[in-house]
Amino acid sequence: MNNPPGYEKYSKALAVITTNMGTVMQTEQKGTVEGDGNSLTVTVTRNQNISTNTKGGGPGVGDVIVFYKNMRVAWTYQEGQLQLCPFGHEYVTVTAAALQSNLVAVGISSSDQQNLLSLDPFVAGGPGASLSPDRFSVPDGGEVNLEYGGGLNIDQKYVVTTDTKTTTTHKTYTTDSSTWDLGPLLKLLGIGGNKTQVTTTETNATVGDVSSTVTLEANLFSGPDDYFVVTIWYDRLFGTWAFQQGQTAAAAILSGSGAQPGQMVRLTPGNRTYVTVADSSGHYAFKASDIPAGTASLTVGNQQATTVNIAARPDIPGVHGVHQ
Repeated sequence: MNNPPGYEKYSKALAVITTNMGTVMQTEQKGTVEGDGNSLTVTVTRNQNISTNTKGGGPGVGDVIVFYKNMRVAWTYQEGQLQLCPFGHEYVTVTAAALQSNLVAVGISSSDQQNLLSLDPFVAGGPGASLSPDRFSVPDGGEVNLEYGGGLNIDQKYVVTTDTKTTTTHKTYTTDSSTWDLGPLLKLLGIGGNKTQVTTTETNATVGDVSSTVTLEANLFSGPDDYFVVTIWYDRLFGTWAFQQGQTAAAAILSGSGAQPGQMVRLTPGNRTYVTVADSSGHYAFKASDIPAGTASLTVGNQQATTVNIAARPDIPGVHGVHQ
């Protein structure tokens, strides 16, 4: 196809004009941004006290089991999903022994009884039952490896607090940008410029805060002929506590004197601490069979810690730890 006469001359002239006029570019962008915003905090506080004592029979017998029975539920439809909504129940607290011996009074089936009892490892394993580390953890705050006997007692308090916070923020925005890159001719005339318009709409921001505090006040007593080794555990599954009875060696692994009557004595081999109580004569002894051999730190009351050596064969009568 042939160009009309003068085509090249007019094309060059238009190119010169376009260069001097500049260019115009416009963009529009839409999206969603997650960020900070307003928050609404709702706090619900509830306190509940549940306790047991030696009259109940100890771990696996006097353990308190709490459950709901005769649940009333209804189907509900919410946010496009069907779900069961409870609206009534009976709240039951019963010891493991009562659940085993008086099923008719509790009013549940034998299969439900076995399911509940299976959740307590001390029912089948006794006070020294092996506990899963996935479920049971060592609590902070108090001493957890305790020895006491001869009519003495130990009082300890433990507190575990969990705080879970979730924040959800939703924000929408629209950005409309117009950019005019001026050529020399329009710059000379003072025409043109850049334009950017940002429209932001923040919809909602919600904050969820769930805090739970579980407190244990442990009062451990012994008779004149008793000697106990106990480890305190926190049950992460139910937010409760467990008392695991340990084995004692045939002879004291470490013993000493010079403490005040009833004074607490701490033995720390590595990163684990064992605690015992001095008797009325100021004598103390450690008998937990899982105390490892080697050097350890010994603290009597508020005195300065000393280094002791744990014998390699503490199970042989007459072999004791020796102060260095």
